[in-house]
Amino acid sequence: ARGVFSLQPTAQCMQGLNCSSQEPVEKRIATMLLQLQKTNGAVLPFTKREVAELTATTVETAIRTISVFSKKGWVASARGKITIKNPAALQKLTESSC
Repeated sequence: ARGVFSLQPTAQCMQGLNCSSQEPVEKRIATMLLQLQKTNGAVLPFTKREVAELTATTVETAIRTISVFSKKGWVASARGKITIKNPAALQKLTESSC
């Protein structure tokens, strides 16, 4: 059980980044996935709902965005977990300008 305590450092990481709700959602989600990878490894035990909450977007938008990332081969998702398959592609997206 992760509980709130494991999400708290991640939320603090997001506050330290220039990753506000003004950034494109794809960039926010890619940044969050990479931050989660640093503490959890390539297989992230997070739901799309949790990713949505952490990136200030709707669940539907998080699902669509993660689906696009999956079709590009960057991630794979299954119930309750997201696997990072191509962190370099996600990193490149986070470095792009608005």
